[in-house]
Amino acid sequence: MMNKIFYQIAIAALISAATFTSCKEKDEVSARVTQITLNRTEVSLPPGGMVQLEIAETLPAKATLTSVAWSSSNPSVASVDQTTGLVTVSANATVGARAIITATVDDGDVNAFCTVNVGEGLETDPLNLNYQPRSEKPTFFLDFMQNATSQRPANDPYEWRTYLYEPGISGLAPEAPMWRQFWDAEIAAGRLCAIKLRHSNAPLNGFEYPDTWEVVLSTVQKMDVVYGDFEMDHLGAIDQSTVMELVRITKQHPTNPQPNAWMLVYEFYPCAFNSANIWPSGQNRAGADNFYRQSGLNVASPTLYPYVAACVHTWASQWGENISPNNRAAMLWMPLHKFSLVKKELEDPTKPYENHLIVPHVTACIFNNNPRDYGNVPPERSDLIALIQHIRLRGANGFVTYMDWNFDSWKLGSSGGTPFIAADSWIRNYSNDEYRNDVRYGWTTFDDDFADGDAISILNLENDKTSGVEWSGVRNKNHIRVLISNLGAGAARVSFPDVYDLPAQSEMVAAGEHQLFSYTIANMLKDGGFDSGSAHWTTEYDASFPADEGVGGSPCLKLPQYGYALYKLPVKMEPGAWMTLSADVKSEAGENLQVYLRYYGRDDALLGTVTAQFDGISGNFGARSVEFQVPTNREVAFVVPILYNPSNGVFWVDNLTLKFKE
Repeated sequence: MMNKIFYQIAIAALISAATFTSCKEKDEVSARVTQITLNRTEVSLPPGGMVQLEIAETLPAKATLTSVAWSSSNPSVASVDQTTGLVTVSANATVGARAIITATVDDGDVNAFCTVNVGEGLETDPLNLNYQPRSEKPTFFLDFMQNATSQRPANDPYEWRTYLYEPGISGLAPEAPMWRQFWDAEIAAGRLCAIKLRHSNAPLNGFEYPDTWEVVLSTVQKMDVVYGDFEMDHLGAIDQSTVMELVRITKQHPTNPQPNAWMLVYEFYPCAFNSANIWPSGQNRAGADNFYRQSGLNVASPTLYPYVAACVHTWASQWGENISPNNRAAMLWMPLHKFSLVKKELEDPTKPYENHLIVPHVTACIFNNNPRDYGNVPPERSDLIALIQHIRLRGANGFVTYMDWNFDSWKLGSSGGTPFIAADSWIRNYSNDEYRNDVRYGWTTFDDDFADGDAISILNLENDKTSGVEWSGVRNKNHIRVLISNLGAGAARVSFPDVYDLPAQSEMVAAGEHQLFSYTIANMLKDGGFDSGSAHWTTEYDASFPADEGVGGSPCLKLPQYGYALYKLPVKMEPGAWMTLSADVKSEAGENLQVYLRYYGRDDALLGTVTAQFDGISGNFGARSVEFQVPTNREVAFVVPILYNPSNGVFWVDNLTLKFKE
């Protein structure tokens, strides 16, 4: 109320003064800002939350807004960037605390206010820029190996592109013709178009060409992937406001917005507690988790680097009893566990991440500042391939590769540059091309297993740090592939989930080995089968089971007009499974036979019905089938098939089977 009275008095005073001025002076007064309105007047955010405040309206409409200064009544609760208006709630703020953010214009004459309340709730999209779910999920690879020269195989279906085009870097302005020519060629070839933005050309705070992204969008037809390589510990003046500006430009560019672009930023991903961090003190990342939710990014991009310092996870002094059995196991567990934590967040139906992708960063090894302090060596080459295979089996949508140094020239130590890596270590001569080919091989191993996206199920997102044994698997229809990595002390086996026809445990895997297993599932019904015999059906309206009217004079189901048969044993199935109901059918009138599939919950409550039909039936027995998907609703416990004849003629049904879709 006081603010309103203040504004009214101020406006009244200006009007009164203007009454006694000349016409010229009236114009000068009317050109000044007399009132401002913010885009938000009150907002509730959790600790670590962020919101972008800005001037939404000025009065009079023709007034010139020369400058805006932002301040906070309580910076320990919520701070605000003095020039941009980006508000950040302290990670240590107490729920219930409050701060008033003030916007001041024209040397303090006019103000507007926003109250920031600290609460447990979360505004997932304060800028109204959040990603709209998309039905398609592409696979893409961003390859930033500076010296990669290997050629794409003739039968390789992937776009293994080397993106060395970074407009605004090395003195080349973003409007230079070469950039337009490059993306025009990408579009003409039907490839995904991607841009990489770094510290020199980052929006807002780039030190050379901060307007790069706006300029590029003004000249290209489209951009599919927008990648911000803003490594946080190298940022300097670049901060989270840079990411928010990147998203804003992408979605709200005045002439060429890209609302469906995939946007990722180095090491930005959802995960509030990263137990895969090297040190226990760095596990809490609630602020970063909250920011990802609010940022509008739609691709999580954690780094899955095999750090030499991963051996810290073998130190009881840091992790107590929760330690890896050896350094090699720790270097596989740490990136794989990090990936799994992020993937679980994206799959959580209570979180706002529907159809987000996960495209992690991978490389051969990160040596840290002084690897001598850790007493560790780089990973085995087979371990690097296995890591790529594990993340694909756990649902990765691609990866960003980065390896632009020459390991052979890596020298460390205080006495004469003594090489840290032993002379016979393979990684000293491990080239960019070799690593590139290794990750390609690891990824494409499972191409056939991911051929039909509708029938794919990820089997495991858990990790076993203390044993050193990790496994990942995928089910595609009735085929299952499993990778087991045993980097523990002795031979080991893993336990599988409760899937019919899948063994309870794997075969033994020797210590130090990575082993692939394949399984074929004959029938995915949880109760083990589907018996179409007459004893398991309830029939009505003269439906019957004659003994000799089926194929070859066998028993079969006979359905006259309005006759129906209901399978009375609950058929237990897995939610989301694709099934096929098949039969040999003939018709007296050549019409269609209706098929109903009723889904029930654990409490026997009817959850829904799917309708299909056996069609095109002639006067002779012919094979017919219908395919359907069990709802992904986790409450689904079983399905009941029903056959119904609405026609004037008679149907005969024989050899009825219900199986997992081939």
